[in-house]
Amino acid sequence: MDPIDPADVAAAAAGDEVAFERLVRALQGRIWRYLVQMIGDRALAEDIAQEVFIRMHRKLHTVHD
Repeated sequence: MDPIDPADVAAAAAGDEVAFERLVRALQGRIWRYLVQMIGDRALAEDIAQEVFIRMHRKLHTVHD
C-alpha cells in the first residue's frame, strides 16, 4: 500500500498532472477493493473507481493547506 504524500496532494491541486497520477496510483487499489467488498461486482467497482478519480481531479483545486 503506497502512502499518500501531502506534497502530491498540494501539487495536484495546483495542476501538477504527474502528482495527480501518483495519487491515483497510491489510492486506486484501496478504492477498488473497498468498492468490490461493498457492491460485489468487480467490473462495476472498476467503473465507479474511475468516476471517483474523475471527480477527484475536478475538485482538487478546492483543496486548502
